[in-house]
Parts: sequence; C-alpha cells; structure tokens
Amino acid sequence: MRRPARQGDVGGQGHGPLAHVVHAAPGARAGGAGRAALLLQPCRPQRARHRHWPQPWIPLCVRWRRAVVHPRHGDGAPHPWCALRVGRSDANATAAELSTPAADLLPVQRKATFTYRLMRSVLLPVFHALFVFQVKGRRNVPKGQAFVLIANHLNWLDSFVITASFPPQPRLHFLGDPYLLQTRRFQWRFIRSIGGYIPVNNRQGSGPALYQHVDKCLQRGGRVALYPEGHYGSAEGELGEFKKGFAHFALKNGVPVLPVGLSGTKDLWLRKKILVFVGEPIDPTGMTVEQLVVEGRERLAALLPAYRDPRGPRLLRRRLTTLF
Repeated sequence: MRRPARQGDVGGQGHGPLAHVVHAAPGARAGGAGRAALLLQPCRPQRARHRHWPQPWIPLCVRWRRAVVHPRHGDGAPHPWCALRVGRSDANATAAELSTPAADLLPVQRKATFTYRLMRSVLLPVFHALFVFQVKGRRNVPKGQAFVLIANHLNWLDSFVITASFPPQPRLHFLGDPYLLQTRRFQWRFIRSIGGYIPVNNRQGSGPALYQHVDKCLQRGGRVALYPEGHYGSAEGELGEFKKGFAHFALKNGVPVLPVGLSGTKDLWLRKKILVFVGEPIDPTGMTVEQLVVEGRERLAALLPAYRDPRGPRLLRRRLTTLF
C-alpha cells in the first residue's frame, strides 16, 4: 500500500525523513535482492531551485521606513523575513525604490558630534601612518561659512582625505550612492555612527527630498561635499562631465563653491603620497546654472597636476586599493 504524502515530500515522491526506505533502487526486482536494495538504497533529496540566501543586506531602519521587496523575485513577492511591513507601504513602487534609503535618513547639522570627533582622533593617525598627506591652499577655505565643496573622485579614500584636510566644525556632509548602504553592512554601521552622509540615488534620482535636505544643511551652517562626476574617474588628472546638482545647491542658498583637487588616490599602497589642492572659492552671484557648472569644472581641472606614477615598492597595493 502506498503511504500518504508527508510534509517535506517533493513532487509526491517522498523526500521526507523516511525517504531512504520508500524508494526502490533503479532496476530492483521484487525478490530478496530487490527488497535489500529497497532498504539500503538512499534517495538524495532534490535541491531547491531557488535559495533566498545570500542576498543584499538592507538596513533595519530602511525596512521600517519602507516596504522591502526581495531583489530577485521582484515586486510581486516580498522576501519572507521582510514580509511584515511597518509604516508606509506603496504597492505601486518598484523594488529598487522600496529598498533605497531616503535622502533625509540621517540628520544634518553644523556642530560636530562626539562620535565624529572620536572617529577623527582614532582614524586620522592611522591614515597618516599608511599614507603621506600634503594639503595646499588651506587659506582658501572660508572660515565659519557654509559652502558647497566639489572634488574629483578616484577611490574610496577620497572622502577620508577631504575629511582629514578640513576642520571638524562646521561639519562636512557627503552626498553618496546608497548602494553601499544596502550591500555592505560594515560601511552602513560606520556611516550611521558618525553621520555626515546624504544618500543620493544616481540611478533614479532622489527627488525634492534631496534638495530640501541639502538646503536644510546649508541653512544650518553645515557644509556639503559632493563629486560632480557622479562616479570614479577613469584616470589620475582627468575629469569627466559634471552634473548640475552642485550649481543648483549653491545658487539657491547663495553660498560659494569650493573646488578641491585630489591626486594620488586612484591606486593606493603603503606610504604613498596623497596631494590635496584647495582652490579659491567661486562666488555664484550673477551666474546661471550652466555658467557655474562650466566655471566649477575649469577651476577644478586647473588644480589637478600632471600625474606621474612614483617609483619604488608598492606594498599592500591590491589590499589598500580595494579596501572599501
């Protein structure tokens, strides 16, 4: 008599706990040999066609703020562990929109927090031990004034270099792609603990919330830093096309634009020399958005020197270049 299907069976073929005594071996007969084969032949359970793990990690606060959809299944099938939604849910939103952190996720302020100062006091000696920093043009930094900082982008070290080159207060707030927040748990915990980060969705745009949050930062006396290219540059000393966001921020709030050129951060190794060039601030008064974009790109390009790859040993090059 055929036993009824049990929990864990796949396709009615009996892949439950006693599957090894239910299935006969291929070619087994009803005789004694067949019965022995029936008892001894194991049956390997079929592997599931889809595995939920591993998957991109999504911050808990993002799951609270918005519904999260499984990245492989799409809109129609939420992942089991995020099926319970807390707060606003939008059935018409796409998976990418639902899992993208909001632009106003973290607070903005002029004052440097205790955690931020502690991070600087701990990490800056480490970076100075790993690399050789040289900053030129510190006198060009507006004192006690809000501004929009623009810089070329070469590698993960750029934001740390800029942070180390400016005083802790007024606070710098970096605009960045939130993709790292969704896929790299350590980076998200680190950024959230020290703040100074405004998520920007480069793929779909962040909408009016981004402009409102940046305006709030500048009006409170904070400083905004961004990379107008929107991605890593292709080589040292070269600039791509600029996006217009920084010009809109500066013109709307009446704050200057400060160009900062970085050199030596594309490839990293132990004790490599990193150069930071701070240019004169650009007064946006009387300019249009297009004029300010052109002026900002020309000023920044003039700061970048002709790069020559230094000679000598390149210790820990691969590890340091791809650390984050």
